[in-house]
Amino acid sequence: MKKGWRLPDYTLAQETGPPHKREFTMSCRVENFVESGSGTSKKIAKRIAAEKLIAKLQSLPPNFPEVVKRSSCTWDLLKNSSGEHILSLKRNPLSASSTDYVKILADLADEQNFIVNYLEIGR
Repeated sequence: MKKGWRLPDYTLAQETGPPHKREFTMSCRVENFVESGSGTSKKIAKRIAAEKLIAKLQSLPPNFPEVVKRSSCTWDLLKNSSGEHILSLKRNPLSASSTDYVKILADLADEQNFIVNYLEIGR
């Protein structure tokens, strides 16, 4: 809180085991820092994730930025932008088979000053 960061965000990452013996994995995120914890209840899993994240945050160097620069990128800002990559997207269809979507998104993120996080989903 004293660094000006947002409150932690907790997400259920995984739920395994039979109904009478569940195992929960929760993730705890503050800004760009994430830790996970597992336990026999969501409350325990949250607590473990939070404790791990607190330990990580306490190990940061003292000169670590007090406030993380937040970029706000909204649909209206993108739609009305006159950036080179946005204009290219407006002119060219994305349906071409050789389209490199990851590169397009990375270039767009650089141009519009937002961060892209990728989540690999198994096939």
